[in-house]
Amino acid sequence: MKRFATLGLSVAIIVMAAGFARADDKKDYKDKIVGSWVITKKDADTPEGLTIEFTKDSKLVVTIKMGDQAFSLNGSYTLEGEKLNVKLKFGEEEKDEKLTIKELTDDKLVTTDSKGKTEEFKKSKK
Repeated sequence: MKRFATLGLSVAIIVMAAGFARADDKKDYKDKIVGSWVITKKDADTPEGLTIEFTKDSKLVVTIKMGDQAFSLNGSYTLEGEKLNVKLKFGEEEKDEKLTIKELTDDKLVTTDSKGKTEEFKKSKK
């Protein structure tokens, strides 16, 4: 379970990373990132059914589905330009991750973590 929590945090951090957007677009990041995002492109370590929900009050929930089971990790985030800082809680432990947003539109989020791992998400319509 700790492995999945670490993977969930990595994904969340990657999702929040920003880099190539124009300065004007970065002002909209706080509004655009709010919502539920489903992973569409990932590496082998990232679970298939990963969803990240960002709220207006800077909280997030990472949900990982495996078969009929799902578990969630709660946390918070800060957004400074294209830099997304994610803090997830695993019981009594907290893990910080720094991501860079490479692309953030109304329906697409691409992030890169500090190790260069890139993940892509699509905004859920629910």
